[in-house]
Amino acid sequence: MKLTVTERDKRLLRLVLILAAVAVSVRFLILPALDWREELESQLADVTAQRQEWEEQIALLDTIDDTIAQNEARRDEVSQPFYRTKLETRQIDDIITELELASGLFPETLDLTEPAPGTAAAYVPGGADAADQTVQSASVEDDTSAAEDGTTDGGTQAQAPADPRYVYIGTATLGARGGMEQWLSFLDRTAAAGVKLRVTSFQVSEAAYIADSAVPLTTERITCTMELYMCVDDGEETVS
Repeated sequence: MKLTVTERDKRLLRLVLILAAVAVSVRFLILPALDWREELESQLADVTAQRQEWEEQIALLDTIDDTIAQNEARRDEVSQPFYRTKLETRQIDDIITELELASGLFPETLDLTEPAPGTAAAYVPGGADAADQTVQSASVEDDTSAAEDGTTDGGTQAQAPADPRYVYIGTATLGARGGMEQWLSFLDRTAAAGVKLRVTSFQVSEAAYIADSAVPLTTERITCTMELYMCVDDGEETVS
């Protein structure tokens, strides 16, 4: 049997081969290329967004540095009146004793506590007991007022105490002999030291003692509680 291929059959065969080639190209070349293009476009969008974020952060670096510098300058300015280091008890001893001797007082006793984070206590003449009672009374009144209308006596909203993490307070309780003139001189010298040193309570009473001549004498005995305020940043060793 003789197979005869006509010109029409040849054209049909070429058409089938062309369609097969197109189908193979679409399946194994064009479609994977389109998928790859979409993936690349997605990666490009992510990279572009990351780049924009980095550019924004880089642009903010100068602003952040300026803010940090301003905050550090402001902190240094605010902390200037305070002691700029966490004082040791021997240093507190030297400060208090120097004040007493310069004022003409005769030091007798001195009890010191290690500086610790805290906030300033109220000033009350008459001794520590009166101070505790006054502080407790004020606390009860403030709590009652705040519970009624959510405000303090001044009409402002009640607020939490200031964050004391940079403020250390050392306490000294001293007993000394001397007259009222020497005691007033001591108070003046304490006030001249500024806000870093403060008398929080005191009591003056008469006391008898025997001098070198074995003659009993009467003088005033001053019992006083003081606070020393230190503004210290973590790792800061500057002394003022």
